[in-house]
Amino acid sequence: MKKKLNELERIKQAKIKEDEERKLRGIAEQTKIKREEDERKKIEDARRAAEEKIIKEAEARAKELQDKERARLEAEALKKRQEEEARKRAADELAARQRAEAEEAARKRAEQERINRREQNRAWLQNSVYPGVPFYTALGTQVLPGRMVKIAHWNTKMVLHSHGNRYDTGSRNSEVTGFWVRDDNDWFTLDVIQGGLQNNGIIAFRHILTGGSIIIDPNYRSPTTNQFECSNRGRIANNDLWYFRITIESSWFGEDDKLRVGDFVKFINPSNNLSLHSHNLRNRVTQQQEVTGYNNRDSNDMWIIIETK
Repeated sequence: MKKKLNELERIKQAKIKEDEERKLRGIAEQTKIKREEDERKKIEDARRAAEEKIIKEAEARAKELQDKERARLEAEALKKRQEEEARKRAADELAARQRAEAEEAARKRAEQERINRREQNRAWLQNSVYPGVPFYTALGTQVLPGRMVKIAHWNTKMVLHSHGNRYDTGSRNSEVTGFWVRDDNDWFTLDVIQGGLQNNGIIAFRHILTGGSIIIDPNYRSPTTNQFECSNRGRIANNDLWYFRITIESSWFGEDDKLRVGDFVKFINPSNNLSLHSHNLRNRVTQQQEVTGYNNRDSNDMWIIIETK
């Protein structure tokens, strides 16, 4: 009986041991399985990480390539815009230059046409309006303050002249005459007293070589015609016997009232209303043409500027 109990105990212990071993094997198997799963998971995570890295690197390379391509395209577009702007700028500059050249050519043609018309007009004036008047400065040239002038008498074509020879009657001042020979005694300046060298301006004649000025004095008579004496003597300040008003009777050279070469002009003293006058009669002293002051008005009052410099 006892032997049988021992056998049962042994069998029980063997079974317990077998159960424990089976349990341990199960634990070991589970541990192995878990370790394998962990290993597989680690491998999978590593694979996934490697794939993600590869994908990210590929995406980065693709983005880099895209950025480079975008930058290349933008650079090409910028270059194209710059080239287009340069072409447009060059075209605009060419067009502007061509317009400027065309405008300059048109201006030169117009200027040449104006010069041609002016020369034709001057030739016509010289031949038709001023026959026999010798001009030494271009018709229409403005007479400027301080410049010397020569003045011709319209009817007789004699040039206003003075010299050191004196009248043998009257004031016995230096003669003022009209002379047919051109010399330096023909030069005067028109000193501006009031208003400028223009219509209605007040001037005084100053003779260059003698330094005297033309005066029409109602106290003396001219020796040839008994009109009023016109002489040359030193000017007295603020004495209006030396003054003359410019009266432009006719001008072919604009409407600005400026005194110009070729204008038909009278010189009238504003205080006594005597005009600078001449006629085809001679003085006794030099036998040159008499110049007087005249209180009536006729064509012998007309003078023309023929030269200025």
